[in-house]
Amino acid sequence: VYTRGHETDYDRWASEEGADGWAFKDVRKYFLRSEGNSIFSGSLHGTDGPLGVSNIPDPNVVSRAFVQSCQEYGLPYNPDFNGAKQEGTGIYQTTTRNARRCSAAVGYL
Repeated sequence: VYTRGHETDYDRWASEEGADGWAFKDVRKYFLRSEGNSIFSGSLHGTDGPLGVSNIPDPNVVSRAFVQSCQEYGLPYNPDFNGAKQEGTGIYQTTTRNARRCSAAVGYL
């Protein structure tokens, strides 16, 4: 699963815990620099980073049924948990490239 922490968590670390340099505005550039997202681009995603990020090409039937059930319950569908909103239901992106796990070791070493 590839998902960044919520923006407000980073901001709280900086403001309430005194973690200078850990506000989301400070760490966002590192997320973008590391992310090699094959699906999403724009201001919220990096596309050239060493850590491959992609969608599961064919989610299993249980995952699809779970997402559908959540939607029927009233949760909004979210195709991008690292986008503008993290709330909702959907299939998470994973750290994979060419159908292979892309760990930090694979991406950076």
